[in-house]
Amino acid sequence: MREHEERGAAAGVRGLCSVATDGKELRYGSIGLPVDLWGPWRTDDADADAPALERVRGTVASMLRPRTVLDLLGGFTVWAAGRGRRFKIVARRQQVEAVNRIVERVVAGRSKKGLIWHFQGSGKSLLMLFAARRLRLHPKLGNPTVVIVVDRIDLDTQISATFHAADVANLDKIIVTTIFKFGEADGVPILVERVVADVDEIVRHVRFAGWQSTHAGEREVKQALRKTLFKYKLHQDGELFDRAYGYVRQYY
Repeated sequence: MREHEERGAAAGVRGLCSVATDGKELRYGSIGLPVDLWGPWRTDDADADAPALERVRGTVASMLRPRTVLDLLGGFTVWAAGRGRRFKIVARRQQVEAVNRIVERVVAGRSKKGLIWHFQGSGKSLLMLFAARRLRLHPKLGNPTVVIVVDRIDLDTQISATFHAADVANLDKIIVTTIFKFGEADGVPILVERVVADVDEIVRHVRFAGWQSTHAGEREVKQALRKTLFKYKLHQDGELFDRAYGYVRQYY
């Protein structure tokens, strides 16, 4: 496989990805990507009980049709960094499907609600990258500014690093921030709904008139807030706690 990739590059042929199968499963990866990082192209309609070769044929029909290959080439290939080097990444099918549905909803004006469920390691940061880039390049959207709001500072760092490694153009029009930074801006702050509900619960049961001016009031609210952040495994983030407490003091 590496020999074929090197021959193609030497001849001036730029490949999108390599695909390999043993007749039982199919995996693919960008040119030069370590084989252990290759992944499957999962299809929703795959029959788990079907013969292996039939499932592989279904994957080939889904992934290697011209429309899908051109879509991958035009909007779902980026640079990434790791293992001391840079290499190309080609999106997984779930990322392609999610991004295309996000763009369809925004173009149709149905952009206020939407939920995508992820498990750990499923490629959330890259999905955000692909979505932001596709939204900005869509001719009907006029090069919009994209704001990505996360609920943990480490995610802010992780996603920003992903965008910088990918050499995305005009990064100043893609903003990655945390929910509590909005508490410093004019207007109504933006909070993730689950945290808002818990903060409201804290204030309703703990606060009393003038609580900000008493040590007892501050202590009770801080203790309740720590319990809430512990619930979401955010209790060790000192900066996040300070921002959350500042938000409660200012708006409650």
